[in-house]
Amino acid sequence: GYIKEGRDYLTEEEKLAIAYQADGSIKWEHEDGNTCTISFGFTKQRKIDQFKKDFPTAKEAVYASRPEMHYFTLKVSKDFLSKNFKNIFKPSQFSVTGCKAFLDYVVLWDGFQAGKGYGYGNTNKNSVDIVQEFAILSGHKTSISTMEDNRSETFSTYYKVHWYDKPYYTTQALKDQQLVP
Repeated sequence: GYIKEGRDYLTEEEKLAIAYQADGSIKWEHEDGNTCTISFGFTKQRKIDQFKKDFPTAKEAVYASRPEMHYFTLKVSKDFLSKNFKNIFKPSQFSVTGCKAFLDYVVLWDGFQAGKGYGYGNTNKNSVDIVQEFAILSGHKTSISTMEDNRSETFSTYYKVHWYDKPYYTTQALKDQQLVP
């Protein structure tokens, strides 16, 4: 069903968690045990521009040996860093608008557009499940596909969730209202 109450937006920490899950890594941990410096490297201009806009305190570096790559570092609390969305996000705390904001931000950093829909893939099934939950709660039809990679024991199964612009209607919704195409 749809969520009627909840947050309509992503916090800066949540945006950072999505960017970190997609492209970040821990550069070093600080002696206090609570903070670390995370790093990002981007060649895509849209990611460079978005990162500068959303995280203006990040330190940027461009090196002569690789001028197309922009590196960023940020000192952050370790409490909010995880490559697993399930450790950070609770979809039920967001409104429909907030769920859509999450999906838009995931697509910006780590997703893709596929025909009339969108998708996100990861080897972490929990993260894929959370993205699917956000999509369902925002009224989209979803599907998950699995791609096994047996080339080596070190390769992981890859999961993709797709969600479609076509809203998902239940039989009850069709009984309760007249739908206009």
